[in-house]
Amino acid sequence: MLRIEVDDYGPLIAGEVELKPLTVFVGPSNSGKSYMATVVYSLMNAVRESPASPFQSIYPQFGSATPTRVRGWSLEPLSLGPDGSIPPHLLGALESWISSINDADVELSSGPTFFKQVVDSAVVTAIEGIGERLRYELIRNHGPLREIVRTTAHNPTFQIRMQSDAPSLSLALGLSATGTELDMVNREFDASGSILEGEHLKFLLNRTELPRSSGRERLNEQLMLSDMINYASASAFFEVFGSLPLRSYYLPAARSGITQGHKAIAGTLIRQTQFAGLLPVEISPLPGVVRDFIGNMLIMQPSLRDPRVSHEAPTSVLAPVVAFLENNVVNGTVDIEEVGETLNPEIYYAPNDGSSRFPYYRTSSMVTELAPLVLFLKHNIREGNLVILEEPESHLHPASQRQMARAIVRLVNAGVKVLLTTHSDLFLGALNNLMRLNTVGQRKLGQLGFSDEDRLDPADVAAYQFLIDRGQFGSRIQRLDIRNDTGIDEREFSSVVEQLYDESIALQRMQVEP
Repeated sequence: MLRIEVDDYGPLIAGEVELKPLTVFVGPSNSGKSYMATVVYSLMNAVRESPASPFQSIYPQFGSATPTRVRGWSLEPLSLGPDGSIPPHLLGALESWISSINDADVELSSGPTFFKQVVDSAVVTAIEGIGERLRYELIRNHGPLREIVRTTAHNPTFQIRMQSDAPSLSLALGLSATGTELDMVNREFDASGSILEGEHLKFLLNRTELPRSSGRERLNEQLMLSDMINYASASAFFEVFGSLPLRSYYLPAARSGITQGHKAIAGTLIRQTQFAGLLPVEISPLPGVVRDFIGNMLIMQPSLRDPRVSHEAPTSVLAPVVAFLENNVVNGTVDIEEVGETLNPEIYYAPNDGSSRFPYYRTSSMVTELAPLVLFLKHNIREGNLVILEEPESHLHPASQRQMARAIVRLVNAGVKVLLTTHSDLFLGALNNLMRLNTVGQRKLGQLGFSDEDRLDPADVAAYQFLIDRGQFGSRIQRLDIRNDTGIDEREFSSVVEQLYDESIALQRMQVEP
């Protein structure tokens, strides 16, 4: 789906991560797992939120047509006439190509060279916009660039490389951070393999009809070429980025405390609004991922909902996942309700035994930790989204960690992409067993108490270990092997188990020695 490379970024010396439907980060504390997860989150937001991104509309929307620019796309690869007209031989080549394709789907590379050059230039324009937005997202989520570049680096750079699932389409974007600036040092795009619908190309050609009268000739030529560039460029862009999530959500570590404090933050903001214009409003800065998390929690509240955001019940695809999570991990229902005429409705927990309802703040640490995930699944997350979930095993009994792993797998199988960090060998072992279910027949699967929703395809999983290099004062990212019969390599946890074993043997020997 997406490959990201980093060098000298935060605590990370170097590493490469390729995202899959389920991506797992393991490693000791302060090794850079959250840093890399935040890079992924920033990039997703940059691609989706950049004004230059076709995701902002069906087609890119820019200014009106001019002799040198058509809806924002540069026509510099063309040799335009003195009046800005498009040379007849180029138009003739375009018409001849479209007339010969017989409504079949074609590769962009089969068309005139000039057309591919302009399409490449158009997509690079959008890529540059993404680079600008990424700079903003990184600063919003991590702070000033001078603070996130590894201080011991000689040549600090931040590299991103993206590839689509189509092998003939590729994109590379390189960013270099120096001081307070983030400069684009490399951008490459090849749209040769982009697939275009011949029927749509013919429609765009015939709709304009290219009249040869001098009055409208140049305008119609530009409109026709503009429409074709927009269509071909958007098609190429979507082939590269189309597999990315529609929206991304980051559930940070310690989310239980953040959730319990979000009402206090909202109340402070509301109280300060009465002095707006009279006194300065001072708000302590928060990392972007925390601000987004709190903002999404506030949107869930009925009295503060944003009318632009849908809050319908979970889709039929995700409803079974929510039910499994509540019945087998949370052991109750978590949701929000209005209490009288209070401004901030309460988050409540109702145990499965039906005994009573409890305010969120009076429940166990297990419930307070899992409640945000349940609420996000009910009110925000949809099929096709990305969820970045830090330490899903936090505050869970080992038996609940096993069930949590099943809930994550069911979420992935329902079409939600998941990136998670974990410190638990039990949780990782549970994921490995769910991958091994692929080798079990249907009858034996039922005997083990599992269903098809619990099968995790190893091809859908990528796992990375963050290794601290104490000599270089940073961490390196190493991809872990994944096998059908064993799952994710557990070398990090195995070494800790071996150390505990050796320590136990040494203590036992000391006890028996005179």
